Amino acid sequence: MTNTALYTELLFIFDKNNFSVPTNSKNITKEILVEFLSKQLSTSNGALGYSNGGWQKFIKKVFPNKPKGKHFIPWLLSLENKSLCTRCNTIKNLSEFWKNKNTTNGANSYCKDCLGTYEKFYPERHAKKRAAKLNAIPKWANLNKIKTIYDNCPTGYHVDHIIPLQGKYICGLHVENNLQYLLASENSSKKNFHSSEECWRPIAAIGTDL
Repeated sequence: MTNTALYTELLFIFDKNNFSVPTNSKNITKEILVEFLSKQLSTSNGALGYSNGGWQKFIKKVFPNKPKGKHFIPWLLSLENKSLCTRCNTIKNLSEFWKNKNTTNGANSYCKDCLGTYEKFYPERHAKKRAAKLNAIPKWANLNKIKTIYDNCPTGYHVDHIIPLQGKYICGLHVENNLQYLLASENSSKKNFHSSEECWRPIAAIGTDL
């Protein structure tokens, strides 16, 4: 679904910075490209009719000065000193976000208002989650790889633990090979569930009967 406010803002930034869409075989126009970007969809398998390699070549021509490793939405919005809150889905000035050196634009993914509201109503959940993450880091974890995964998280996505840190029957570790990108909506619906929980459910039930 297109975020109208984001589409309008990106269109303004596109024109202000004189970005242009090169002639292409997919009939992609400026409006089509901006609309696609505003939907914040994954491009890992290509996009708009292009394979992954073709998409990378095409988009590099559109944004030749985009720093390597930076994601499009936060980078483009940062050109106007703005960012998109992934919780309220609102574009705000960067001053309305706490700083976070691990992100593309140096700002937290939640704005100050959303982050404050979340911690106000769920202080114990926030503290418990933070403690669980710290306790789940083994000595052999590659902290640099973990940091890279968080740094490269696409806008609109969350870094998710494949096997939850606080599962009902099993608990995963905070390590690089237990992390994946999930759309924010998918991550919220997943909660602390993993398919392997179903295997442990009957075993746990037997244990309670002993």
